[in-house]
Amino acid sequence: MVATQIPMQQLELVKEAKIFDIVEGSLDPRLEASGVLAKDGLFYVIFDNLPHVACIGPELSWAARNNHMIIQEKGHRRGFEDIAYDSWPGRFYILIESLPRGRAKFMAAVQEYDANFRYIDSAWLDFPLDRPNKGLEGLTCVRREEQTYLLGLCEGNRCKGGVEGRIPGGGRIHVFQRGRRNWDRVGKIQLPETVLFEDYSGIAVTGDRIAVISQVSSALWLGSLAPSGWQITGPGTSYALPRASDGSIAYGTVEGVSWIAPDQLVMVSDKAKPGQDQRCRAKDQSIHIFRIPAPGRPLAARPTTASGYGRTMATGDTASDPFSRPAQHGRSRPRGCAASGTTGDQQMPATLKVTHKAIGAEVRRGAYDVVVDGERAESVEMNHTIEIPVEPGRHTLQVRNGRNSSSTQTFDAADEEIVAFRCTGKRLLPIFLASFVVPRLALKLVRE
Repeated sequence: MVATQIPMQQLELVKEAKIFDIVEGSLDPRLEASGVLAKDGLFYVIFDNLPHVACIGPELSWAARNNHMIIQEKGHRRGFEDIAYDSWPGRFYILIESLPRGRAKFMAAVQEYDANFRYIDSAWLDFPLDRPNKGLEGLTCVRREEQTYLLGLCEGNRCKGGVEGRIPGGGRIHVFQRGRRNWDRVGKIQLPETVLFEDYSGIAVTGDRIAVISQVSSALWLGSLAPSGWQITGPGTSYALPRASDGSIAYGTVEGVSWIAPDQLVMVSDKAKPGQDQRCRAKDQSIHIFRIPAPGRPLAARPTTASGYGRTMATGDTASDPFSRPAQHGRSRPRGCAASGTTGDQQMPATLKVTHKAIGAEVRRGAYDVVVDGERAESVEMNHTIEIPVEPGRHTLQVRNGRNSSSTQTFDAADEEIVAFRCTGKRLLPIFLASFVVPRLALKLVRE
């Protein structure tokens, strides 16, 4: 039994640009683009780390008159994953991946805006999630029989996190309809088992055509949605995002997708993670326009270090495609691009675990930013643990909460090693008082 999959054609790049270079008044050079919506000839881009919305003209040029940042003062300030629009009432919806709701329970939510991006309200998407940082990653709107439905795409296969969520063949989309208080779940769409993506990062629907992208697999799947009910008709077609000259992944942080035309889509890319190589950094925090190739164009070359699974079948050969390696049901790899310097035999990344927990009362209870090698990688909530894949080698770690921070810790991580730290804002009274003068004393970070 070996892994095989039909080779994929590559999408064709039309144009692309770094978002910071083309949007005046960006406010922050760190633009973790996480969703995009094409509407009325403009692109609306939302960010994981900012509440504001970028409006970008189709030229993707700094000289475009329409490029600007729409400032938001109300609602949540971070954690946004996708954007959708319902033309009937003229409403924008922005997805928040996962928020605490009750004890040990998490749910995604949507913030609602009018046609001029004035904040209206927020509501839960009534589907329980098993962890804070693996929730709903994509959002799109479908209008049927005078009813509005929101389609929420799970990031992990079978809507699971961890190892189980990385086993391909379990793409899931949940269907929500507005109830009295929240968006009630009324249906579920299962992607074909032949969609062999390790994760899912964006969704778009136009008519009966549905597009789903994967960040880790750096690929797009196109399929058809049944006109009634919530089923996919047929297996659909997968396409690789353009590869580097050696066949390895170049677009390793794609997070949002929207239809422009029958043969064109716009996508945006998040900031590259620590451990991802320069090829990913060259494409991160950007907006891209791709064309769907005509049948018969060149197929994607097999990468030497690309991430992704193959489908196990009883055959004698392994096809040369980005996902033809046998399934490796191990710990997480760096998302998208391979870690720098990996050629031939791939190094498996280490895992950094950070737990935010205190014994007894803690004054500084908010979410802490986890900073790896000087760059924010994730945030960790009180009484939660996050896992971050890091390249084997020496790294620095710090946690921050506004002006407060911990001291910087240095650690070495071996191939596939799990390195665990615990952070807290609880300090002895003399240190607590001193932290108002020296903010780096405010938080404590210790290796476990």
